[in-house]
Amino acid sequence: MVLVLVIGFQGPKSCNRLIVDEALTSHFRAIVMATRLTDAKEVLLIGDVNQLPFIDRLNLFEMQYIRSNLVATVTKELLCTYRNPMDVAHAFNEVYSGIYSSVTRVQSLRMERFSEANIPKNLPNIFYLTYAQVKKESPIIQGFGKGEEIRVLTIHEAQGLTSERTVIVRIAAKRKMHDSVTRRGGNNAPHRQLCVPHKRR
Repeated sequence: MVLVLVIGFQGPKSCNRLIVDEALTSHFRAIVMATRLTDAKEVLLIGDVNQLPFIDRLNLFEMQYIRSNLVATVTKELLCTYRNPMDVAHAFNEVYSGIYSSVTRVQSLRMERFSEANIPKNLPNIFYLTYAQVKKESPIIQGFGKGEEIRVLTIHEAQGLTSERTVIVRIAAKRKMHDSVTRRGGNNAPHRQLCVPHKRR
């Protein structure tokens, strides 16, 4: 897909099937643009079933969800993570049986309650993540996301990205699924040093 968007076409400008690997880490508008450029009759999005999927709330497309082994033969299942510390790999074991980490750091996750005053704003290479687009405004107004390699993102936007540290800011505690170990550790950008989910008092 990147080749289509960056380089363009050398041959015919249409195809029957466009295959997008790691689709759930791609911006959906980029997928739509590649689909339009290729005039594809069918788009096959390959992604991790445990990642947050794209949901077509406007019913613009006919979408079907199927297992990858119905489309292609799975020859090997890769279980080593090179980006996440050991405690994250342990949390992932809930959904990825047998996963292990090559990163030697043992503990990187911790849960803290906060007031606006005690979240570090000036650490380098840090992501501040929220669960929804509308929740990004509050941290930005408070001065988060300023500086080199410091960003305020939604968890969807952070998929596929890596930072040294990740702070997950949850302003409203309405959904119990956000309390699960897998959700706290899994649905954030892979981090190399520290991930701190924060809950507002």
